[in-house]
Amino acid sequence: MALAVAQTIASLRHEDAEVRCAAVKVLAQGAAHGDPAAVQLLADQHQDSDVDVREEVFKGLGKLAQRGDAVAAAAAIRGLGDSDLDVRCSAAAALGAVARPGDQAACDALVSCLQEESEVFVQGAA
Repeated sequence: MALAVAQTIASLRHEDAEVRCAAVKVLAQGAAHGDPAAVQLLADQHQDSDVDVREEVFKGLGKLAQRGDAVAAAAAIRGLGDSDLDVRCSAAAALGAVARPGDQAACDALVSCLQEESEVFVQGAA
């Protein structure tokens, strides 16, 4: 078991994005719900160079982290600023799953993200 965990952790830093993406999925599905070490490992991958990896990170955080997990919420808030729309959507969903009800920082970040998306949509339609 320890070897499998070590291999998964090492795969998070693999040069091939598909390997990193698979490692993120394994970690998110295989770790115990709320495992702080697993949440931290996923959160640390939120700036991966590959868009698919980043999207899977936020999907995984939304499933793995418990509501109120500050590490997951902070990563999701940062993900709202990602350059890719699908990543931002996954980050927003993750934030909705992990933020404490009434979390002002989470609410402010979501409102800001929605305002930016609205402005981009309006500019694109003009």
